[in-house]
Amino acid sequence: MTNPKYGDYVWTKHALSRLKDRKLTQSEVFSTINNPTTSTQGSSPRSIKYRQVNSTKLIEVIVKIEQNQKIILTCWSSPRTKFKQQIPIWEKVIRHLFQLFK
Repeated sequence: MTNPKYGDYVWTKHALSRLKDRKLTQSEVFSTINNPTTSTQGSSPRSIKYRQVNSTKLIEVIVKIEQNQKIILTCWSSPRTKFKQQIPIWEKVIRHLFQLFK
């Protein structure tokens, strides 16, 4: 059963519906927020997009801060095989330099 106040966050009806549709648990979403692989500014003001990549899937969550409340707007996931994590350019450069000096 889903809880609209899980983890000190307010969950919108839309987000709770997406949990079912996308076979996610509130625990997985909460873990994504607390331990993201990356986080960026969301497309709407005062929102944050959290992304977590694990061995089986990519989970993304949009949270908006409004009047000192953290509101989970939506969440989704996709199989890990569909997502190729981009390697930052600085990491590519360092890997290349290590290859040169081997």
